[in-house]
Amino acid sequence: MSLHSSSTAMVSLLVAIGFYLSTGITSLIRRNTGWLMDDINDGRLDMVYWLLAAIGLLNFGYFLICVKMFRYKLDKNDDNNRVIIASSS
Repeated sequence: MSLHSSSTAMVSLLVAIGFYLSTGITSLIRRNTGWLMDDINDGRLDMVYWLLAAIGLLNFGYFLICVKMFRYKLDKNDDNNRVIIASSS
């Protein structure tokens, strides 16, 4: 199994997870608030987008925390402790 086929499968998996999460969020909003109505003029679509923006901001904050706490570890088996970048050719 090559890395190319694994990465292709991972992309499909992440897209599927995203679709399920968006369906779940939409169902929760529709069930618990009056923001998503059948007639768009009666609903509060702006509040839905504000909620999605807040979720995105929380996700970005979590990302920044992870970046701040990340520590790179050198491979102890590597003799020179250098990073080798593979070419695409």
